[in-house]
Amino acid sequence: MYKDWLPLGEENRVRANPPSFLFPTLLATQDPKPVFSMGTTTEYPFGFKLPQLPGRQLDQYGGLVGLQTSVGGIDPDLVAPSTLQWVVGVERHVVGNLIAGMNYSGSRSWDMVNGTDLNRFAGDFLDGKLDRLHPSFGQMFYEWNRNSIHYNGIILTLRGSAGRYGSFQASYTMARTTDYGQAGSRINRDGSFGYPDQHQLDLYKGDADWDIIRQIKAMVSIPVIGNGDVTNAGDAARLLALTGCDGVMIGRAALGQPWIFRQIEHELQTGETLPAPTQAERAAIALEHARRALANADGHETIVVRELRGQLSKYQLDEPGAVHIRNQIVRVETGDDIERLLLPLAETAIEAF
Repeated sequence: MYKDWLPLGEENRVRANPPSFLFPTLLATQDPKPVFSMGTTTEYPFGFKLPQLPGRQLDQYGGLVGLQTSVGGIDPDLVAPSTLQWVVGVERHVVGNLIAGMNYSGSRSWDMVNGTDLNRFAGDFLDGKLDRLHPSFGQMFYEWNRNSIHYNGIILTLRGSAGRYGSFQASYTMARTTDYGQAGSRINRDGSFGYPDQHQLDLYKGDADWDIIRQIKAMVSIPVIGNGDVTNAGDAARLLALTGCDGVMIGRAALGQPWIFRQIEHELQTGETLPAPTQAERAAIALEHARRALANADGHETIVVRELRGQLSKYQLDEPGAVHIRNQIVRVETGDDIERLLLPLAETAIEAF
């Protein structure tokens, strides 16, 4: 039974932390209109002709007068997603030196985070402009515990000896996963792939067919790397067993926890789980992350620092339930600010990962 908080593959969906950028929606059918031009320089704004935006006066609802900007929010009662995994298997001697086996593996996840644009209604664009349910804003993404994921897999094996010194083993794996939207598609965040009806998300469950990886592995002789929803050693072991792939690729789950590779490798090799890094160790890694990024800033420290705000906030440097350090991270302006904030936290680290 796993009960993991959101950064394990889900944090990107609740990453917004005001203050942030405004993202206006500009349409040719209403003012202000988009402007299309070619860039001419390598310095901001790169020679582009920017649209003339209205003043910064707010209306009674907090929106910018004359401009629909996108906003978002999360359920204040958001809870940690939960996953239950199970496996059962049997082996039987069939004839001679042949052993046949069958394993069934399954899992169910609930309270997974999902979201969509709620500020819309059917037929809104038929008059050539987006009026929106709330006309003071554009897209209004809301994230809450709505997604559920189901996985089922069967592995059939046949093994035996071949002569005095040889042996062989053959296996066939068939697996299937369903959730809201094809796995890895970002259907909940990208406007162009949003749910057609925000009130009936159950209609848009899709299959994440891990069996495709197994089929490709059986068809080619080159190494095949599998990925998708791998957030711990159990996920990696299951992906390797079910698909026969040669390696596992980890993407979003490594954000804010780059030590995940060492943890998974150690557990797969030894069966032992490494302890999670302490706050000081996490701070030391985050500080090294920032230093390396700034060392390659090439004169663009301000841009790099702004990118680091979101990256460093993923390291979970606060105590559970607190956001004091995170709130300071998202307000840093220079590399020196980062040093002053993280160095005191990292000084007690015994060793950096």
